[in-house]
Amino acid sequence: MFKYFINPKNLFNIKYIHKIIYILSNFIYFLPVIIYKFNKITICALLIGIVSTLFHIFQFITLNLITKILMYLDYSVTLGVFIYVIFTLCKILPIWCYAILVLTFIFFCCSLYNQTNIQYIYMHLLWHIVTGLLLLYASYKYNIYLIV
Repeated sequence: MFKYFINPKNLFNIKYIHKIIYILSNFIYFLPVIIYKFNKITICALLIGIVSTLFHIFQFITLNLITKILMYLDYSVTLGVFIYVIFTLCKILPIWCYAILVLTFIFFCCSLYNQTNIQYIYMHLLWHIVTGLLLLYASYKYNIYLIV
């Protein structure tokens, strides 16, 4: 499992339909900025969307140094964003958001654990969708907080 924390998974030979679905799952990170415009939380989601999309596109093309750097950038930006959102919205978000965030980490780890590439894609796609929905909800709560 931990080898995929160090090296990106090779996804060259995946059918195009799976690649398209996988990349489109990153679209959820762009929804907060589309719906709630630019603010601290929506910009965070946008950053994850951009970096994650770039990493996964490169993951389909090549496993060179750029892909590895993008993977580490993806991990760093995502971790940084969620730490920032947790500390910024700790008094606004309900406890169930944190419980779901812990569950998403399990999705993430399961996606890396010696599975076929298709299993990896769909487990990781779940990670994108659930964390994206959490960021969408956080953006909603932050937007209400700004109005009040």
